[in-house]
Amino acid sequence: MIKIKNKIENEIKFGEKNKAIRKIFEGQIQFDDYQNQQLEFLKQHIKDEKYQLIYQQKIKVKYQNYNIIKSWNNNILLRFLYANQFKIEKTFKTIKQHQEWRQQTLPVQFNDNIKDFLVIQFYQNNNKKQKNIKFKQSFLYIQKLNIIIKQKIKKEIQNLLLHSITYFFEYILKYIMLPGQIENWVVLLDLNSIGISSLPISALKTIIRYLSINYRSRMFATYVINTPSSIFIPWNIIKGFLDENIIKKIKIFKRQLRQIIIQTYKFGIN
Repeated sequence: MIKIKNKIENEIKFGEKNKAIRKIFEGQIQFDDYQNQQLEFLKQHIKDEKYQLIYQQKIKVKYQNYNIIKSWNNNILLRFLYANQFKIEKTFKTIKQHQEWRQQTLPVQFNDNIKDFLVIQFYQNNNKKQKNIKFKQSFLYIQKLNIIIKQKIKKEIQNLLLHSITYFFEYILKYIMLPGQIENWVVLLDLNSIGISSLPISALKTIIRYLSINYRSRMFATYVINTPSSIFIPWNIIKGFLDENIIKKIKIFKRQLRQIIIQTYKFGIN
């Protein structure tokens, strides 16, 4: 029973305190003393900032953001705390940025351009022998990414790509995620047949940062597959712009998609 309990707990969270990574935030899950304490610190910080804005008479500009933040539940706030390794000031800053992004970006209206960008396949574990696996992840495979990357990416094309990804993830959150069971996703970036000279480092950096900033504690892993041998040089550049907990979730492989999926479900990749 102890082994089973530990396995379930590891599926929910592994690591301790500000070094931990949490996969599941909703459902019938109790937060520990450290998490509850940090939530109270964050809520108090939000109140203090709001009162300071009132004192400075800037509340008319910012009040809407604070009012919406007030309606967030502990699960959402905890996602941001984990994503920022429980740094209160940084968490508060990213919460405000996220709220502004949602107000400016959402909802995304589906159109032919988005439809053309998203060619999607889902891979989920259907192996009945693995009955102990309680929590699953969904795989997103954007097949057209390799076509887009081979081109000189213009700003409007890059924006359309991000817009399409946003539509997809918002759809996933609303209709496919199962709170307490399925709360994470796996992103696959296929660099098949792309030489290092044609690899747009800034575009890859933009995509990874966009997902990690706007969808906190949702990414189980990003697998960059079919990579050229020289990918590790620009990857070291990209890492400089990412948080430590995001870097841990990004895996680079020379292998093909099928091999990655088989290994993930047989042995797990964390």
